[in-house]
Amino acid sequence: LWIFPKEKNITPRYDQKSFEINQRLNSFQTVASGFRKGEELYIHQDAALSLSKIESGKSINYPIAQQGNGAYIMVINGEACIQGVKAMARDAIGIWETDLITVEGTTDVDLLIVDVPMH
Repeated sequence: LWIFPKEKNITPRYDQKSFEINQRLNSFQTVASGFRKGEELYIHQDAALSLSKIESGKSINYPIAQQGNGAYIMVINGEACIQGVKAMARDAIGIWETDLITVEGTTDVDLLIVDVPMH
């Protein structure tokens, strides 16, 4: 996955970290972002990468990180209904011009959300 940095000529860097999987059960766990809001890895962009494990029948909301961003959502395993659209394992959907995304697990489902500027 490649996200262009928000500034040119930034020194490349590499980080690695383990995250507790139970922190993402029926919620979103940000694992990398440019917002420095928690314990996520830092990236040089107004973007956020979040993981979630949603149980079958549960519905949760994802708030877009900042105005002007959109989201690319990939279903890793399982099935979900994302903003009313059915998505199965390895499906992805792009959503923009909204502040909140609703995701329902139609089975137990693992997701990746890439929240990035749309300009």
